[in-house]
Amino acid sequence: MLRRKYSFMHELLRYQAAQRASELQVLERKVLSRLYRLDGLYDRAQELMQGLGADHAARCELNEYDQQRNYLKQQIIGVEAMDLQEWREQMIPNGGPLAIWDILAEALEDFIERYE
Repeated sequence: MLRRKYSFMHELLRYQAAQRASELQVLERKVLSRLYRLDGLYDRAQELMQGLGADHAARCELNEYDQQRNYLKQQIIGVEAMDLQEWREQMIPNGGPLAIWDILAEALEDFIERYE
């Protein structure tokens, strides 16, 4: 009986560990896809700025977006160090960095549309 109970607990722990690893992989894919999208939008916006003067207001706006983008990249370093439960507790109630990334991506898309 004790051996069966130990075996069940062992299998349950293995299953939970696999679930956590799977959730972390999904989270990592979401973060990387948003990062890739942000970087692509930022590069596109920078290309549009090549024809504008150094003191153009659009450059200041783009610099603000760049600062926000760099801040979000730094947030990723902190998230990578968290375990899944800690990440859920801190990020999900506040909308987390993923929602903020989407807002920044929309702002960059609007910026690109204005200057294309």
